[in-house]
Amino acid sequence: MRHDETVMVVCGSVVRAYRAGTGPEVVLLHGDCEGLDDARLAWEPVWVALAGHARVTAPDLPGFGGTPLRATVPTLAGYAAWLSAFLDVCGIQRAGIAGLCLGAGIALQAAQDLPDKVDWAAALCAWRSCRPFLSDR
Repeated sequence: MRHDETVMVVCGSVVRAYRAGTGPEVVLLHGDCEGLDDARLAWEPVWVALAGHARVTAPDLPGFGGTPLRATVPTLAGYAAWLSAFLDVCGIQRAGIAGLCLGAGIALQAAQDLPDKVDWAAALCAWRSCRPFLSDR
């Protein structure tokens, strides 16, 4: 399945994201893997499968891949606020959010903080990377 690599500006920072497919919106958030993770590494095999059923968007989170951290506060709440702005820039009104490791914590935080934008949240392998961020709650 073909995907589009997109570069956009969110919260004053350049963000690299991948988009593929049509249908209901699904956003895939990668993990933290010692700072080496990004959307393509974590999700490409999955978005290929999902793109036949949904409009899949997978951004490089601030501080990872092609997206510098800049002004994003690196806490679950900070990343959830960034995700809200990202959805707005992408024109996504509501989406399902699936997250891996750090992305899982962000997905759950976004479901709590952004009920008008998050249809559902799926958390995969959430404990390891969320643990350092739990102090912000």
